[in-house]
Amino acid sequence: MQNDSIEPRSLHWLRQELKAARQRHNMAILVNVEDAIFTRLAEAEELLTVAAGLFAELSEDKTNWLFTHQMEIVDARWALHNTINDRLLAR
Repeated sequence: MQNDSIEPRSLHWLRQELKAARQRHNMAILVNVEDAIFTRLAEAEELLTVAAGLFAELSEDKTNWLFTHQMEIVDARWALHNTINDRLLAR
């Protein structure tokens, strides 16, 4: 009859392989989440760029409630722009 026991070395190696596989899986999930966030940031920056450009249409009506938020919208657009560029330079 054959010996069905597993040597401690083999068991340790199997545990290490399982741990490494789990870490690779977790990293893949994190990368997918990071890519999804980055995509949404890029979309938001594009929309804020359009919004900032549309303020020219409001320039005749400075009493419009949106006009009072122009600088915050422009600042948000630049913050997103800088975040996107930082990620692109980090890769």
